[in-house]
Amino acid sequence: MIDFSEDQLDPNAPSKLLHNVRNEVSQLRELMKQHATNAMKGELMRSGISLAMFGAPNAGKSSLLNRIVGREAVIVNAIPGTTRDVVDLHVDIEGWMVVIGDTAGLRLTASDAVEEEGIRRARQRVLDADVVVLLASLEPELVITDETVELAREALEAGKQIIVVVNKLDKLGCVVLPEHVIQSVQTHLPTISKSRIFGLSCTSRDASHGQSIQSFMKGLAAVFSEMTTLEESSEAIGATMRQKILVDECVYHLEEFLKMCKETDNEPDSDMDVVIHAEVLRRAADCLSRITGRGAGAGDVEEVLGVVFER
Repeated sequence: MIDFSEDQLDPNAPSKLLHNVRNEVSQLRELMKQHATNAMKGELMRSGISLAMFGAPNAGKSSLLNRIVGREAVIVNAIPGTTRDVVDLHVDIEGWMVVIGDTAGLRLTASDAVEEEGIRRARQRVLDADVVVLLASLEPELVITDETVELAREALEAGKQIIVVVNKLDKLGCVVLPEHVIQSVQTHLPTISKSRIFGLSCTSRDASHGQSIQSFMKGLAAVFSEMTTLEESSEAIGATMRQKILVDECVYHLEEFLKMCKETDNEPDSDMDVVIHAEVLRRAADCLSRITGRGAGAGDVEEVLGVVFER
């Protein structure tokens, strides 16, 4: 259609062609999105799931981390602000490799410049994590600060998986989190479901409190399972970051094509520029050829060898 003059074609040919192509592009876009999702989930299983714990000072983050790893991995002290920097530990949770980060307690005013830098790093660690655990505490009323709620909302907006843990349950003399405490948490974070809120005691050695820790661990495992369950196809499980970026770029160009088609539908009297439509699809095809090594955009030998030896 681009190569031959318009007087040799049906005047309606461009719109007919684009209508047919649009349906195929729409299906291809969904397939590419599925590959991108599987690539991300495969990367989580291969490289480990990043988990960050945050909360107010002295909420019990370090104590919970020690209970999870089963040893005294980090210093625990009643003095608020003991943890100054992000401490990362690798641990196996129900078969998933997890990198857990214990962060400095979040509060409005830091005691010194070192703690202030620790708080800044804690915020960044939370926003970079795949899963975040907000730790609140009972004193005996629920203590959940504005700083932690604000950061939790930022994490939710960024698409992070969030779990809320209410520590020091032993102060209420019970082993099950009361309904009014759950409702109080949901007042601060309305989008958090009840299944993502856990109550426990990190310091109590009572067997029933130990079961609450196990319940929390199983809740984490359920979130990990949900995050790593592949779609219908698992072909992209071994995708590298470079391939993932190229797939995302391909999806972007396909969506640009569909957007242009929609604009043409809204303005039926406007001239349809098939050349521009074809150029957008060529860019999408170029991304795929850089992954497969076949096609006009596969790149020269030097580029391919550079990727091979770099990786």
